[in-house]
Amino acid sequence: MIKTFDLTNSKFIKVPKVQCRVVNKKTKFSSKYLEVYKLLPEGEYIFEELDQNMIKLGKENKNVWFNTNNNKILYKSIFEDDDSIKFKIINSKEFNTFIYDEKGDLIKDLNEDNFCADIVIEPVAIWIKDNKYGVYIRLHQIRVCMDISYILSDSSVG
Repeated sequence: MIKTFDLTNSKFIKVPKVQCRVVNKKTKFSSKYLEVYKLLPEGEYIFEELDQNMIKLGKENKNVWFNTNNNKILYKSIFEDDDSIKFKIINSKEFNTFIYDEKGDLIKDLNEDNFCADIVIEPVAIWIKDNKYGVYIRLHQIRVCMDISYILSDSSVG
């Protein structure tokens, strides 16, 4: 059984200029997810700080969350084994991830392989299962910045 705790004081966080791709993967509320595979130092700091805060919260609340004094409580990092971060792109009756193009116009779908984007996220809940816990982060907005191939091409070098 998975328990969750609402993060009632959570705040929206803007993470600038992430390099990412859209991956098709069918789940209950989503058919796609955004895989962030490269962050600027500011973005890395945001997620590392969130990880550290979650570890601290776990230590402070382990007796309440797990009903144990056991020190073998494991935190599931936001970062995957390959250092990427994955967010569901949700399109449901209850919630939609808004996607904007480079001009700021709302678009219905995004099928890009490699692109740069600003994203807005919100930590919304802590999940707990057995002796593990983590944070659920909702992806609110994606705004495409520019095509990565332009950034990496020789024509972009002055």
